[in-house]
Formats: sequence, C-alpha cells, structure tokens
Amino acid sequence: MGQFQPSEKCGWIDKVVEEVADREGVDFLELPPIYETVDPDAVTALCKTQNGSHVTVEFTYLDYRITISEATDVSISESVE
Repeated sequence: MGQFQPSEKCGWIDKVVEEVADREGVDFLELPPIYETVDPDAVTALCKTQNGSHVTVEFTYLDYRITISEATDVSISESVE
C-alpha cells in the first residue's frame, strides 16, 4: 500500500495518478481520466474542509482502492473484488 501526503492545495489527484501509473508500468497519460471515476472537485472541497470533521473518501480507480482521510493521508491498495 502506498502512503502519500498531499500538498496543502490538495494535490491528491497527481499523487494518485502517478502512483497508479507506476504500478501499472505505463505513462500517466495512458490512464483513463480520473474524473470518469470520481468528482475531483468534490473530493478537493472535502479536503479543504477544516471544521474539525473527520472525513474519509474511498473509491476505486482501475483496480486500486484509493482512500483519502482527514485531508492528510492518501493510501492506495489493490482492490479486493
């Protein structure tokens, strides 16, 4: 499982796409757009929430389970189907 610390601007999208591309052994441009799987604006808006809430967003991108929690941790693991 990969662990990342997104930038303060919630750069989780780049981190997810780059890590998945590395795991797949392809250039990130060869992957399907992440917005076909999840609404990046909605996740980023949650990431910017700083009202003390503990938010976790989980979705599947290709064959990987992506988990973003509390706007600080992004983890990628192989999806269990």
